[in-house]
Amino acid sequence: MCGPIGDGCGGILDCGSCPTGETCGGGGVNFQCGGGIGSGSGQCMPSTCADAGANCGIVSDGCGGVTADCGSCPAGQLCGAGGSANVCAGPPCTSGLCLQQNACTNQPTTTITGTVTAPGHDDTTTWGTPDPIYGALVYIPNGAVGAPTYGVTPFTAGVSCDSCSTEVSGDPLMSVVTGVDGTFQLNNAPCGTDIPLVIQLGRWRRQISIPSVTCCANNALTNSQTHLPRDHVGVTGDVRSDIPLMAIDTGSADTMHCVLRKIGLADSEFKNPNDTTGARVHFYRDNGARISNSTPAASTLYTSSTELAKYDMTLFECTGGQYQKSQTNQTNVINYANAGGRVFATHYSYVWLTNSTGSISSNTAPVPWSQSATWHVNQGSYNSSTGTVDTSLQGDAGTQTRRIAFADWLQQVGASTTLGQIPVNVVRNDFDAVNTAAATMAGTPVQQWLTTTAASGAFDGPLHYTFDTPIAYSPNPAPTTQCGRVLYSDFHVYDANLGSNPPPTFPSECSNGTMNAQEKTLEFMLFDLASCVGQQTETCTPKSCADLGLSCGESGDGCADGVVLDCGSCSNGQTCGGGGTGGVCGSGPMCTPLTCMGLGAQCGIVGDGCGSTVDCGECPNGGVCGGNGVANQCGGTIE
Repeated sequence: MCGPIGDGCGGILDCGSCPTGETCGGGGVNFQCGGGIGSGSGQCMPSTCADAGANCGIVSDGCGGVTADCGSCPAGQLCGAGGSANVCAGPPCTSGLCLQQNACTNQPTTTITGTVTAPGHDDTTTWGTPDPIYGALVYIPNGAVGAPTYGVTPFTAGVSCDSCSTEVSGDPLMSVVTGVDGTFQLNNAPCGTDIPLVIQLGRWRRQISIPSVTCCANNALTNSQTHLPRDHVGVTGDVRSDIPLMAIDTGSADTMHCVLRKIGLADSEFKNPNDTTGARVHFYRDNGARISNSTPAASTLYTSSTELAKYDMTLFECTGGQYQKSQTNQTNVINYANAGGRVFATHYSYVWLTNSTGSISSNTAPVPWSQSATWHVNQGSYNSSTGTVDTSLQGDAGTQTRRIAFADWLQQVGASTTLGQIPVNVVRNDFDAVNTAAATMAGTPVQQWLTTTAASGAFDGPLHYTFDTPIAYSPNPAPTTQCGRVLYSDFHVYDANLGSNPPPTFPSECSNGTMNAQEKTLEFMLFDLASCVGQQTETCTPKSCADLGLSCGESGDGCADGVVLDCGSCSNGQTCGGGGTGGVCGSGPMCTPLTCMGLGAQCGIVGDGCGSTVDCGECPNGGVCGGNGVANQCGGTIE
């Protein structure tokens, strides 16, 4: 019935293939189609969308293939958004842009695609091409307010304890999170004119109006439409441009703010705190750069909880020395981060995390931040080293995913030639370990991002870590929510020596040009620091073969995006679903391949009964295969 078989004269015949789910010899009888499942039919019975409990997207049929598309979701709903693969979730559509979604019967769906990048500069020859942004939320709002904002509301000024869901407004109709390469694809998008699109990463946000979206086709956006905002005013076509309000405690040894300029923030966004133009980066001078003679002292910032509370993010640059802070001021900064603030500290700014003066001390005020690492300050300085990204599992898979993405991103943007490794300059050794295993710690534990080794020119230990706030260690109770984030980096991101008098005036201390590997590291971490804390909202998380419990065949990924997974093939005569379990290799009686001896064949090619062939050789001394009238036997001339 099936498979190749010898024609008895040294040639070969094709006896045909088997129906879906069966193999030649799969029922235990050579040259007969079979499969062997519990139904007794000898076949793998393909499952339907109803069998799989799916009402959208593409699913495995259990026999190595995929079903026809199980359909799209009603207007306003998203396939897989509720966490269940191939199940529609979300409120139905009764008004707004969801009414402009087109069913596109027997046509490609309406899609909007693009790549989200850092703000960037128009002059790419000088500054380079803007880097992609990982983890940005891209969505189409459907708020009842209508055009032009569609319900996307301004952020409340000042620090606030927001989650990923509470920071998003405008009742997203559909949304997706950008990949490591910054790309996104919105499926089943509304079509027509002036379609709104929001790109958001924490309080970085840009809302544009797409002039025209063609129905049942892909609509590719340009970088001018998809980069993050360069200033708070925006450009023509922008509906809204938001940038986190940042305070910079400027230090003489590490001018981090210059990297903000390199990634594309306009010089007009750097001002003194008394600015009335709405600029988003405010200088408080410690011993570093200034905006003008009236730039206030850094102490103006951290001695006042009210002043700190104005800002979404605060960056403490290295001051070139260990200038200890009082516990009152440290408490101000801790309370600020607990309320949702973001803190970035480099090198000597460890004074915000510990009062250690040299000896090993893992529990030196300020508690609990000092407990996040084993502090042993001022152990050594190194001109250069190799940093290795720690991609191990530390607490939860979500934070591991961020660190794996970091390693991939560094390689994509040219900062790393070896996956997970970057050159690091001006390295310091101020802590021996990070406390990643505190059992009483809630939510996201401490995350070790970069380490180095003595073999690479420095020491064996950590370089860079983060933790979400508030945190608590025994015997204190664990917090129920976390909404802030702290980052400490034990190397100079942008090495400087600004000890001159008078101090430099921005931007004279900054250089123009493309970013090096160390600056790109800061770029990624600045955006990670700004990103929301918690679960993103209204998205479908693609499933893997393992997530779906499949070990063979093809399947959709659980979302209505048309991605088909290849979950592998079966061997040893088994078929996908042949044992009665869809998507799993199995069979009834195994097909045993026949040999030349078992077939009684002396020559020629014969079928092995299981869909393959075996070559039994040629006849000696001029004999002819089948020449005596018996197939595959050597003899004289065929009658």
